[in-house]
Amino acid sequence: MRRFITVVAAMLAFALAGVSRAAAAFPDRPIHIVVPYIPGVGADIAIRLLSEKLTAIWGVSVVIDNRAGASGAIGTNFVIHSTPDGYTLLVTGESIYSVYLQPTPPYDPIKDITPLARIIGIPYALVARKDFPASTWSEFVAYAKANPGKVTISTPGYGTPHHILTELLMRDVGLDLYQVPGTAGVVQDVLAGRLDMMFQPASVVAPLMATGIKALAAGGRERTVGLPNTPSFAELGVTALINSDSVNGIFIANGAPPETIKILADGFHRALEDPAIIAKLRDAGFNTAFLDASQYAPIVRATGGRWEEILRDARDKQR
Repeated sequence: MRRFITVVAAMLAFALAGVSRAAAAFPDRPIHIVVPYIPGVGADIAIRLLSEKLTAIWGVSVVIDNRAGASGAIGTNFVIHSTPDGYTLLVTGESIYSVYLQPTPPYDPIKDITPLARIIGIPYALVARKDFPASTWSEFVAYAKANPGKVTISTPGYGTPHHILTELLMRDVGLDLYQVPGTAGVVQDVLAGRLDMMFQPASVVAPLMATGIKALAAGGRERTVGLPNTPSFAELGVTALINSDSVNGIFIANGAPPETIKILADGFHRALEDPAIIAKLRDAGFNTAFLDASQYAPIVRATGGRWEEILRDARDKQR
């Protein structure tokens, strides 16, 4: 009997040790980070700048997986239905709420996915074609009010940050702009003068200033690094756009183990504390803004409520 108890105890100890080693082993294979946009845009650029450092921290490869479409909903839905083991993550911004445009959303962006960490802020700029009649903010407002429904503004699609910023701008300033959603070449349409205006990340706009386009405003509370001579929305008194910087974070499928979430969040935190990474992100036009899950989740809920109201209102206008 004593020998039996000894054998059972040894087996139990071995099993527990195995569980401990398995838990401690995470991660032990490549981590895939889904970007629900095409390559070369804000979140995609930022996560690629972070990927090499994350690989060094976690000791496994970090694979960037672009799954664009439906204003970010395709990539988001893919992660929601992935195995919650920590090997499939999502990096996204406010596009996660784009499904509120649908009468029956395929997922609930608040309840069906777990915020893991906030990582960056992306300042946006409002830009006009080079031969647009107005060159300053005040001239733009005056011209748009004198020509209701005639000034065209391009967006990648309904439910994108560009669309929401346009809705907020029109509400706050009292403008009637003609939105042209879903254009494949949003930037090229404005550069070529086919459309009047666009919202784009300041990091996208800064290199294009040499073409002659006009940056009328950039950044929410403060001016952006890449467009230091362009006033912020706070300076211009556009209250609704003071918080216009797109907040991008990491999400994971519901049900992931708390220790896995902690390892992942700690990795992002360490990467975002690296001076070289901070410099690279800021040079590319991003603000580093790490928050862990406990701090980020309330922001996701609050922002979701705000965007739901705006997007449902926009949906009703489309009918």
